[in-house]
Amino acid sequence: GCAATPGTPGTPGTPSAAASISASLDSDAVAGEELIVRSRITNLQSTQASFVVDATGFSDWASLDSISPKVIEVGAGESRDVTFTFNVNEDAEGDNSFNIEVRSGDKIETREVEVEIEGTKQPRLKFDLSQGNTLIWVIGAINIILIILIIIVAVRISRR
Repeated sequence: GCAATPGTPGTPGTPSAAASISASLDSDAVAGEELIVRSRITNLQSTQASFVVDATGFSDWASLDSISPKVIEVGAGESRDVTFTFNVNEDAEGDNSFNIEVRSGDKIETREVEVEIEGTKQPRLKFDLSQGNTLIWVIGAINIILIILIIIVAVRISRR
């Protein structure tokens, strides 16, 4: 899941703030895959404002692919959605977080977003005979031996 940490006095989400920030997942949070987070930025000011949106604090578990759009114009009391696209590291797992930063003039609002990353969905390809698929390996080996024998017999017959 995904959760935005609620604001405390003097931080985003309070009446003195320039913007309110919320976030939700738009994709599964799986290691080694793309993660899409949609954030809603609400202008709490009494006039239209321009906001520059950024993300920080994710480098331990993901790389940022894009923020779309990075600069938004929002009317007083109105909201706009911003999409963050991350590439989650193969080894990422468990609770991770990043910060959404919204700047308007000299005001900066920050919201921590927590994301729970699942392990990889697809198991890595293993050639291990102890995984309970020994019979398949034995049948495959017998087939290869039979193909080699057929080729040898065909070559000897064609020489006669």
